[in-house]
Amino acid sequence: VAGIIGAIANNGIGIAGVASGVKILPISICYTSDAQNLGLPPSTVSHFANAIRFAANNGARIINNSWSFSTSCPIPEINDAITYAHQKGCIVVFASGNDSSAVSQPAAGAPSAVLVVGATDSGAQRATYSNYGTSLDIVAPGSDIMTIETSDGYMVASGTSLAAPHVSGILASIWGINPDLPASRVRNIIEQTAQKIGMYGYDLISE
Repeated sequence: VAGIIGAIANNGIGIAGVASGVKILPISICYTSDAQNLGLPPSTVSHFANAIRFAANNGARIINNSWSFSTSCPIPEINDAITYAHQKGCIVVFASGNDSSAVSQPAAGAPSAVLVVGATDSGAQRATYSNYGTSLDIVAPGSDIMTIETSDGYMVASGTSLAAPHVSGILASIWGINPDLPASRVRNIIEQTAQKIGMYGYDLISE
């Protein structure tokens, strides 16, 4: 995810990030299965909420969340953290989820200013796995994406977790050009300039 956002460009190595060289604040949270593989205690809902607050309190302007929970119920503690981040002037980006169904939580039940990102395939159509619905705001490439991996190598992966950082990188690029734009304007630029796909109808809701 970090590589898609900020991998260094023009160095003759691997890939170039969407917002090459942007500052990234990495924050570690992990699901139960990942924690078991790493020999760590799994992160709780409070850890996920605190991660969002920590980012907002430590200079992040864009908070990329390439994760979701398999529940249909809103998660108030995380929603409170998202609202806190919005009040700090952050844009909070969420992957829509990979179940080919309604947008996952907490994105679906989050405050409306969250930017929820689904995935497209190589034909610029909705990826079959990508979650969708009225909570979805925009889509970005998410299938067969090359990026970096922790072993100093490169990998190809698919999922809305790969789509979300494309949008986060574009947000960072917009703010890099004009750091004084309000978060609402930066978010609307993303939606207003996106190419419409297929014969669907689209509405942009002002906030």
